[in-house]
Amino acid sequence: MDLFPTVFVPRSIPDATPYFFIFNMKKKPLNNEKIRRAFSLAIDRKAIVEKVAQGGQKVATGLVPWGIPDPAANKDFTDTHPAYVPETAKAEEAKRLLEEGMKEEGITELPEITFDYNTGELHKKIAETVQQMWKKNLGVDVQLRNSELKVFLDRIDKGDFVIARMGIGADYLDPMSFLDLYLTGGDSNSSYWSNTEYDSLIAKAKSTADQKVRMETFRRKPCS
Repeated sequence: MDLFPTVFVPRSIPDATPYFFIFNMKKKPLNNEKIRRAFSLAIDRKAIVEKVAQGGQKVATGLVPWGIPDPAANKDFTDTHPAYVPETAKAEEAKRLLEEGMKEEGITELPEITFDYNTGELHKKIAETVQQMWKKNLGVDVQLRNSELKVFLDRIDKGDFVIARMGIGADYLDPMSFLDLYLTGGDSNSSYWSNTEYDSLIAKAKSTADQKVRMETFRRKPCS
């Protein structure tokens, strides 16, 4: 007698887990928005997805990943707002912003910049690729630092990093699952970023059950 007549076929299931980098706002000069923006614009996200990761991932153009619904529009949330970051590198703009940011900070050269990632072959490949992009598109030498996961997380918790990789899965399928991570003083706000307008927008979204109001609030971009 065949006790297991069903044939199980492996299939891929979308995972709403963005892969992103965080900047330590307590480490000068990364407190400067233009310098952070320069490092971001120097990254070719599309190249990382297509040539390095090669696992069917989608390019992230914001913190909220693909697969999170916008019930007010009956669409994916990523389809209802413009990209917050470009898919490909913008080298000239990145260089200009770096120069402007350094001038604002009164420095002619950057201090040592390190990038932390936890042990893993793909993490290593992505870190090395981004290191090359920062060198090519910004002319900045970034040092890589690899640690086992426990040590890596301890460094993040203590603020012992300059730039670090991060990833987080959705606790529930709503933009709030990601966006309230960066409230001022929040337990998960490892970057120490603070923006009063952002805090107000999150508070507004939490104060209503009106999905149209919530989604419009989520789509707004604070000034800095």
